[in-house]
Amino acid sequence: DLPPEEVANALKELLFNQGSLPVEDMTRETVKLLGYSRSGSALERAVQAGLQVAINRGRAELENGRISYRRV
Repeated sequence: DLPPEEVANALKELLFNQGSLPVEDMTRETVKLLGYSRSGSALERAVQAGLQVAINRGRAELENGRISYRRV
């Protein structure tokens, strides 16, 4: 199990470098950044939990199907 905080940090790094991504691409790229070669339902749930942490912390925002980096 991946801690949501670890996933949120990876997501923050990804979005800092990319700016924004469609949700589907964000999931795939976050999984790659975490060192996995492919995704599965458990990893997708972990990324979603990490995304929620990032949104709650104000580090990311979801709008119109895209995840964007937010400067804190």
